[in-house]
Amino acid sequence: MLRTIMLSVGLTAFLSLPAMAGEAADILRASLYEGPLTDGIAKLEPMAKAGDQEAEFGLGMLQLVSGVEHFAQALYRHGTAA
Repeated sequence: MLRTIMLSVGLTAFLSLPAMAGEAADILRASLYEGPLTDGIAKLEPMAKAGDQEAEFGLGMLQLVSGVEHFAQALYRHGTAA
């Protein structure tokens, strides 16, 4: 019982620590909230090619969102409404 309580307290303390995000995360967030997705893709591609895993994730996320956006636009052009 004590072991379970201590594990729960330790896990809660560990999960409440702030996450450390790098430059790629800032670019991703800015692109999703403020600017065109193509600008974010252009900024993240060189970082991803250099081997930055966070930039690779951000690039994949922006490409996915861009694909969904283009798909939704195509549906709208052909008369599909929400």
